[in-house]
Amino acid sequence: MKHDDSKIEDLVNSAKKGDEEALSQLIGQVQPRLYRFCYYLTGIKELAEDICQDSLVKVLTKINSLKDSKLFIPWIFKAAKNRFLDHVKSHSVSKTESIENQKDLYKESDSQKAQIITQINEALSFLNEEERHILLLVDQQGYSYKEAAEIIGISEAALTSKIHRIRKSFLEKFD
Repeated sequence: MKHDDSKIEDLVNSAKKGDEEALSQLIGQVQPRLYRFCYYLTGIKELAEDICQDSLVKVLTKINSLKDSKLFIPWIFKAAKNRFLDHVKSHSVSKTESIENQKDLYKESDSQKAQIITQINEALSFLNEEERHILLLVDQQGYSYKEAAEIIGISEAALTSKIHRIRKSFLEKFD
């Protein structure tokens, strides 16, 4: 589900000029979307919050260096992806730990919803980081192949050739 990216572009342009209200609105527009992406990557609420917050701070403090406002969303998602990869490299978080944390997180919510979310995270855990990023950007966030390829840093042709295999692998594990 994509948001109004032209509104985000306008907010970025205003924020670059020092408009505090535009900066606040920009955070409001982007943060929920970025958090969902981080949460699906990590499966851990607290870690997703940290990565989301770190990414927002990093990007917003350097917002004036962004030449094309259309690139804000790919830029912030790439920052989050890189922050997540840094975390993985520095903390060998086990996939089992992530899945167990996920189950605890949804104890109080609807059990069927919690079961589905747990199944999704278990299926995602069988994918490597790049595969998860591709699947989440295209299927969960609604990015085009071209946009997702830019965020991940691969060619559109490479992404196109991978997505079918990734989806098939995910669906085989999601049972």
